[in-house]
Amino acid sequence: MAGNDSYGDANTLNPDPRTDIKEPLEKVLSPIINDLDTDDYIRYAILILLFNHIDLLGQLLTGDPSKANRAKRTVKFIRTYLGKVDEKYAMVGGFIYYMLGNGLVHKSFPGVFDTGNGMMLRFEFSNIQEKQHLSVTQSDNEFRLIFSISKFYQDILTAIDVYCVDLNNSRSLQEKYYRASSQFMEPEDRSQINNHAYILASDLGFISDQIS
Repeated sequence: MAGNDSYGDANTLNPDPRTDIKEPLEKVLSPIINDLDTDDYIRYAILILLFNHIDLLGQLLTGDPSKANRAKRTVKFIRTYLGKVDEKYAMVGGFIYYMLGNGLVHKSFPGVFDTGNGMMLRFEFSNIQEKQHLSVTQSDNEFRLIFSISKFYQDILTAIDVYCVDLNNSRSLQEKYYRASSQFMEPEDRSQINNHAYILASDLGFISDQIS
């Protein structure tokens, strides 16, 4: 991230998520974002990448990079800043995160919602008119939540710009940005790694053997 050699000094740094996050994201996705009709797995991979970036933005917004609060801070960025781009995100941001972000990462497929009246609601991915994005239609005896990945991507880029305006005008947001950023750069040591139950003695034994 830009300026990471001086993290923590909010008097001298100028945090810029446009350089740190937006420009790299555009470099990866701009050539392919409008050509999503070939494969569901390409759509899903792009969505996972987008939600990972929103998670990063949520960490910077809240100053909290802990794994325990991932969902809360991600949804906070969606409701706060994507909600400024389109108010529908503020209303349904938690549902989108749970069904799409969480569903894709943990199940490899978007979630399906039981509406409780004998009907199911599924996501329908389509490059549709802007006003149709995040609207619900009924088709084949089930509901469809219309979702444009390209619109979602563009809204994220706009949300980053809006966040940057607030960031440049708020010392509190800058301090949170640097608090999270500094923790990103901290190396993991043996005591931290050993706190995870899935780490075995063989893991660090293998590393020790390789570097001895």
